Amino acid sequence: MKTEIKIKLVNLVNSYANQTVPSIIKIFEGLVGKQLLKSDGKMMLKYANIMPSLVQEDNLKAIIQVEYSWLELWIRSSDSTGDRREYHETMVHLGSMKDGTLISIGNFTPLKADHKIETVKEMQQAAAVAKRFLNEAQKLYDDAIMACGHFEK
Repeated sequence: MKTEIKIKLVNLVNSYANQTVPSIIKIFEGLVGKQLLKSDGKMMLKYANIMPSLVQEDNLKAIIQVEYSWLELWIRSSDSTGDRREYHETMVHLGSMKDGTLISIGNFTPLKADHKIETVKEMQQAAAVAKRFLNEAQKLYDDAIMACGHFEK
C-alpha cells in the first residue's frame, strides 16, 4: 500500500512540474541580468508581482524559492494512509543567481510522471539482487585488501 501511495505522489509532483516549469522558465528568461533580490534578501516588489500563482492545495503545494545563488521550484505532495501521512517532495532548478541577480536559466527535462506499480516492484527486486552482488563484491575486495594491505606495490 505504501509503495502505491508513493507512486501516486511522485506522479502527481512530476506531472505538476511538467505542466508548470516551462511557463515559469518563460517568465524568468526575461529577467536574466536583473537584480531580483534586495540587500535584505527579499524579492523586489516589481518582480514579486509577476510571479505565477502556484498550487496550494491540501495534497499538493508549490513555491518558488529565490536565494542569492539559486532559483528553484519546490513541489510537495501528501496523502493519508490510515493514521500516517506520506509525503513526496522534489526540487526543480530554474536558474542561477549571483548576489541577488539572475545570471542564467536552467534547462528543464520533463520528469517521468507515469510510474506503474508493476515496473517499480520489478526495479525494487532488481535493485535488491544488485545490492547483494555489490555487498559480496565489497566483502571480497575488503578481504583481498586486508590480506595484502601490508605489502608495497
